[in-house]
Amino acid sequence: MYLIIGMGQTGRSLAAYLHKAGCEFVAIDTRSDATRDQHWADQYGFDSVAVWPENRKMRQALLARAENGVMLSPGVNPQEKSVAELLAEARAAGIAIRGDLDLFFTVSTRPRVLITGSNGKSTVALWISELLKALGYRVALGGNYGTPALDLLSQPADVDVLEVSSFQLATTAHISSNAAVVLNISPDHLDRHGDMQTYAELKLKLLAHSECALINQDDDLCSQYALANSGCCAFSLRDQTAFAHIAVKDGQDWLVVNGQPVITAASLSVCGEHNLANGLATLALLAGFAGRDALKRPEVLEAFRRFSGLEHRMELVDEHLYAGVVCRFINDSKATNVGATQAALSGLNGPVGIILGGVAKDQDFSSLAGMVASRKAEVGLVGDQNAELKEALKREQVGFIECEHRNELGTLLARLTTKVIAQAHKTNAEHAYLLFSPACASFDWYEHYQQRGTAFKMSVLELDQKEIG
Repeated sequence: MYLIIGMGQTGRSLAAYLHKAGCEFVAIDTRSDATRDQHWADQYGFDSVAVWPENRKMRQALLARAENGVMLSPGVNPQEKSVAELLAEARAAGIAIRGDLDLFFTVSTRPRVLITGSNGKSTVALWISELLKALGYRVALGGNYGTPALDLLSQPADVDVLEVSSFQLATTAHISSNAAVVLNISPDHLDRHGDMQTYAELKLKLLAHSECALINQDDDLCSQYALANSGCCAFSLRDQTAFAHIAVKDGQDWLVVNGQPVITAASLSVCGEHNLANGLATLALLAGFAGRDALKRPEVLEAFRRFSGLEHRMELVDEHLYAGVVCRFINDSKATNVGATQAALSGLNGPVGIILGGVAKDQDFSSLAGMVASRKAEVGLVGDQNAELKEALKREQVGFIECEHRNELGTLLARLTTKVIAQAHKTNAEHAYLLFSPACASFDWYEHYQQRGTAFKMSVLELDQKEIG
């Protein structure tokens, strides 16, 4: 029997796969939900669900039946006391602790492309999928991107493209791919992984047994890995010896792969330096998987050019003209860590107002506060867990406007926009930006970053120009 811990989307995917395969299992969850449990029992049988074991005797009785292993959903925090106790007893009993991705890798026979990184992995996963489709491949896209990996097995496809998170990698031992990339490694989820070394090792583990292992030469931790693993290919915005890089030709910046100029940076539909890096990674992945001649195909170049990015990731919501200044409102709610927000901020030239805040996840905000100070950015704060962020901003003598409640986001937006327009007038700038890039998780005020981003977009669309001074 398998023991499934977590009855959310991944847990349901595991149950469906095991049920179809004729395997016995029982599922538990730290959150009680009678309706969910009844639905589960109706679908898979009364014995398929159990209450969370509250004491050692209950845990041992449950684990005694889990001879096939424990399947831990990525959304379940293994550091939570009751979960940690259960997992510790499983390890002591010699019971394997696995995740859905580990099971997927042992049963799937299709070619696959894997993407991870602290930032940009969803963008690159979708981007490479579009290019593969342009080549005629049937693509199954999932993993951490929407559809659980095991659900992809039932989709008719020629190749699987998987976005992979550090939570998934923590329970995955069997990893192999035709092409894989680690986009970058910056502090994230340290509240769960403990330290940067553990987090980095999990991310870099993705490259094991890949026919084409790709890393970001501009990222310190990735480049250190490349020095110790000579088989890696690299992409870089700064190093023109990298497999994929930027080079100037006829006065324009070109994305170059293996010495072959592919497309101009100016022709892309997405903006920002971080998207140039994502684009290089995408082209290098395609070359590694489908061969370098694929980069010459007109349909591939057109798909690459027209890719417009993800909702909630550097999404242009609207632009307003205020007293001769065009203010662009950008939704980057998917930026849930410092690295993502720094990448977003670095891609904008001109006066900028930025909205930060939320659940810190044990991050160090010093570098972000320094960047905000150097840009002379106007700052607004949302969320109610901003103690560390406030201290970092104060150390850099950066002032900020606080939003006391989620219903006051529109008021904050109007006040911040007024300050940004005033700054634009002082510097004779024709353009300004209002960037919603919180650098924090969203679950203090919102269910997820999507809901948070939608709230920002609604506030922008409801913004009364009369409110802007």
